[in-house]
Amino acid sequence: SGAEPVLIVDAGTRRVREANPAAARLIGQAEAAMEGQLFTALLSKDSAPSVQAAFASATTSSAAPAVPV
Repeated sequence: SGAEPVLIVDAGTRRVREANPAAARLIGQAEAAMEGQLFTALLSKDSAPSVQAAFASATTSSAAPAVPV
């Protein structure tokens, strides 16, 4: 499928609320298995700090920088 990987993450808890099949394939977990997990637990340890900074920025401003993961 040509669908883009999409995760819906709760900004307050940083837990995955929903994942599409493309995200499941990319991460290597079933969609349902990702639901409720901390988003940063699904990332490499190298990218987690950048993602956490982006979440912090997004919750304090109207825009957040792009973060390669």
